[in-house]
Amino acid sequence: MRAENSSNHNPLADYFDRCADEGVFEKFSPEELPIAKDLLREMNIQAGQKIIEPGCGEGRLTGLLAEMVGPQGKVFAFDISPRMVEKCLTRNLPPQAEIARTCATNLPLPDGEFHAVVCLNTFPHLEDRPAALGEFRRVLCREGILWIAHTRSREWVNSLHSSIGGVLTGHLLPTDAEFDNLLRQTGFSLEFLRDLPDRYLLKAVL
Repeated sequence: MRAENSSNHNPLADYFDRCADEGVFEKFSPEELPIAKDLLREMNIQAGQKIIEPGCGEGRLTGLLAEMVGPQGKVFAFDISPRMVEKCLTRNLPPQAEIARTCATNLPLPDGEFHAVVCLNTFPHLEDRPAALGEFRRVLCREGILWIAHTRSREWVNSLHSSIGGVLTGHLLPTDAEFDNLLRQTGFSLEFLRDLPDRYLLKAVL
């Protein structure tokens, strides 16, 4: 089953619409793909689990997640960009992948049903982070896990977004201390945070 929920346009959505038209996030680069797969293996996602994927873009990660959870699982993948969602829907993803155009602060999902939130290369673009984290907490089950991952280091990500500027101004990964404080304020507990030259991985639990 696939869904498309409407959301209002904003400058960030327009920016990612342009990225979609240019095919920027259509697939992982040859350097990124093995790192993304390593990160997913560390997340230990199991068949039958229900996963939320914020900022799914054109679906390059969605397909991998759908394979991992299998037909008995579910991936709810969403993006604020209409063009990204359109392109994601053309990927012929399996039925356990549900695609929506919505935002992280207003998820059309029931309470306590999902096992994990997987934010890959996405967290800096959440414009209201406390509200988004509160929504993630609402929809996760008691043993739910929040994963925040990047296929580069925090320094690299922050440098890239700062150099692009415009709507990406301020779209930075917080410091370790800032993340710990933000997570505690929104009901999460930081389990570990690993920042390496070629990857970044944070695990938080309820």
